[in-house]
Amino acid sequence: MRKIISIGECPKCGLDELILYKTKSYKRFTKCESETCNFSYAVPKAGKIENTTLLCPNTKVPILLIFKKDKTNYFWTDRPCFTCIDYTQCSEVNCLINEFKELKVNGY
Repeated sequence: MRKIISIGECPKCGLDELILYKTKSYKRFTKCESETCNFSYAVPKAGKIENTTLLCPNTKVPILLIFKKDKTNYFWTDRPCFTCIDYTQCSEVNCLINEFKELKVNGY
């Protein structure tokens, strides 16, 4: 297992960072650096990941942008953002989508 990047502060303990890891089988997940905190969640195995530096208003988890070749890009927190019932009203996601449309980012 190797560290890839730090993506922000842990929403559970607030003391340490969330680190993105990659295993030998190419699975990816984030985990809190604290020894006492057990907060972790899976991240998609495929696609390039970029941190948006914004937090989900519901879970307080950093919002990541997943780029997949020849497919629509999407946002991810501890799950795909489009699975959230508040997705269409989420101000953070709408702000990012508008920004990406202005910048003409592929997939928006």
